[in-house]
Amino acid sequence: MTSHAKHPHPRHPAHAKRPHAFRDLQASELYCPKCQASRPVRERLLLVLPSGDLHEYQISAAVEELSAEVRLEGTTEPWRPGTGHVVFGAEGDQYLAWLIAVPAGRVTVTYRIGSEEHETTGMGYHDHNWAGQSYVQMGHLLDHWYWGRGHLGPFAYTTAYLTSTKDYGYAPVPLYMLARDGKVIADDSAKVTFSKTGTQTDEHTGKPIPDQVRFEYRDGERSYVLTYTRERTLVSQKNIDIVTGVKKLLAELVRYPGGYLRFSGLVSLDCLQGGEVIEHYEGTGSFEQNYFGQELHGDT
Repeated sequence: MTSHAKHPHPRHPAHAKRPHAFRDLQASELYCPKCQASRPVRERLLLVLPSGDLHEYQISAAVEELSAEVRLEGTTEPWRPGTGHVVFGAEGDQYLAWLIAVPAGRVTVTYRIGSEEHETTGMGYHDHNWAGQSYVQMGHLLDHWYWGRGHLGPFAYTTAYLTSTKDYGYAPVPLYMLARDGKVIADDSAKVTFSKTGTQTDEHTGKPIPDQVRFEYRDGERSYVLTYTRERTLVSQKNIDIVTGVKKLLAELVRYPGGYLRFSGLVSLDCLQGGEVIEHYEGTGSFEQNYFGQELHGDT
């Protein structure tokens, strides 16, 4: 894909090579930067493989009388948008990368409290993000984004709509994955139309929040319409809320504007053929809104 200086595009940075370098990598310990020490784990480290076994993860943890073992088994094949990279500018040194190792999977958890042992099951998800800069510097690249994921009937879905900053023309970057029975059936971002309806003002952050966001995927006569409806605000957080000490003081002085919101409500999926709905699924789900500036720009 040809790169343009003013707009972000999904392509592969020059240094991201050797896709099979970690095929056999496993670890018994991982370094915890917070603890400043290595901690035992049982997790297969296969996050970076574009064509490897990203199927099963096992994680163990223990703190005093509490311990847990978590097993996540993917039921949907791994996915990444294109090469997995969105590159900003002509030089290619500023980028965001994303890999969804498990878009949907079965989770089994065994946890112990003292001598009592319990087991529970559910659904899980696992992805990995990395970038050419730290999170606090992402405001130089992104104005804001919407993101959501879940499953309805035989479908698993993950969607995102990123809006770049003024330096990159507020260019939109839609990302979309829809899988049926474990296989990805729709993921061409060029076929995605994003829209939102209704606007309220969040009391805590002062930011406009949508009543609904919608991703419409059109592929010839076939189309899929995924709609998230906001019914409840789960998280309303300014980034300044989570820092302390000198960092908080500096953030207050410069009036650092970033923040995060998460919403729950009805999610529906309509499958259409020739403009006629042939399948409809709905359930409770969630989506998020993350922003870096004082105002949100570029939304349709």
